[in-house]
Amino acid sequence: MTLVVALLIAIYACVNAFGAWMVLRRKPWVGYLFMASAIILVVAAVSVFYQSPASTWLTLSGLILAFCSSLLHAHFVIGKIIQRNHLFRLLISFILFLLVYFLG
Repeated sequence: MTLVVALLIAIYACVNAFGAWMVLRRKPWVGYLFMASAIILVVAAVSVFYQSPASTWLTLSGLILAFCSSLLHAHFVIGKIIQRNHLFRLLISFILFLLVYFLG
C-alpha cells in the first residue's frame, strides 16, 4: 500500500510539472508555483515510501500549494474559474492526504 500511495503522489507531481510547463511562458510566477508544488510532492512521495514521520506534512503542503496554483492559473491565465474542476481536484487532494495520514 505504501508503494501505491507514493506512486499516486508522484503522478500528482507529474501533473503539476506538466502544468508548470504549460503556463511558464504566459505567467512565469504561476509556473514557478506549479513547479514548487511538484518538487514538494516528489519529496513527499519519497518520504512516504521510506515511511518518514514528515511525510504527512510534506504531502499536505505540496497538495495545498498545488491547489492554490491551480486556482491562480484559472484566475490569471485562463480568466475563468470552473468550480467543479477545482472541487474535483480538492477531492483528489483530500483523498491523497487521508491515504498518507492513515498510512503513517
